[in-house]
Amino acid sequence: MKSSIDNMFGFVPATQGERLFQLIAKQFISAEARNQVYQLEHLQIGRRQEDFAEYYLGVYCFNMMARLIRMAVHLVSDPSLDPKQQSKSMKCYLQTEWEIAIDRQNQDGINRLISLSLTAAETSKEIVNKSTKSIVTPEHQAIYCYICDKKLERATEDINTKVQYEHIWPRSFGGDSSPDNLLPACHDCNHSKGNTLLWQDAHLHSFVLTPFPDASDIKRIQYKERIALHRRNIFRRACDERITLKMAALKVGAMGEIKYRYPDDAIDFFNCNI
Repeated sequence: MKSSIDNMFGFVPATQGERLFQLIAKQFISAEARNQVYQLEHLQIGRRQEDFAEYYLGVYCFNMMARLIRMAVHLVSDPSLDPKQQSKSMKCYLQTEWEIAIDRQNQDGINRLISLSLTAAETSKEIVNKSTKSIVTPEHQAIYCYICDKKLERATEDINTKVQYEHIWPRSFGGDSSPDNLLPACHDCNHSKGNTLLWQDAHLHSFVLTPFPDASDIKRIQYKERIALHRRNIFRRACDERITLKMAALKVGAMGEIKYRYPDDAIDFFNCNI
């Protein structure tokens, strides 16, 4: 099996949301199940076997994690529920809406899933405080956007050059507002990335270009999709080297020019790198 499929959940987590994401993968997607997806007969044609297998598995885990966190946010926002009642409601949700039969064999894993979901929901309320900002962007050190490499400033009113603090794992999905989950970004990149978590949840099918596209064709690739390509590089680097997403982002560096894996083929998202 290809390494990017086998190791796609192998990055070192730094936030509650990441821990929840990895637990979902461990709980519901075995190595055998990953191999079954990769070996699907219809994926053997078209030279996108590994990409589509990775795409499906990422979307599956993202959907499950997002639903868990949204339900947890709903529960922790209810002042009438104490933590014990919140956990009980989450357990009922998994049994009814997810149709999970909870028994002695999976009870510990389900309890851990519930605990992480509720913790991630609480984490999403955190803001970036001043001391955290000073750690992410130390005084007297030049600041550059980690996505596009634009030079940024701390003390300026110009929104185009003022540093923003980008959550690598978004707050809305349990991303902590801690130094390990923050990098400096410009307004345009931070706004374009938004709540994009995985490269799989970007609008990947917004373009399919002819082979050997010219400059005008390249402009059809939207900035958000370029960020998704950059994010894919970060995730794959983190998983291959078993490091945090922040460490991987720093190693990958800012986005470069778009390159093609198979120039004689049509240029879709899966045929691009950046």
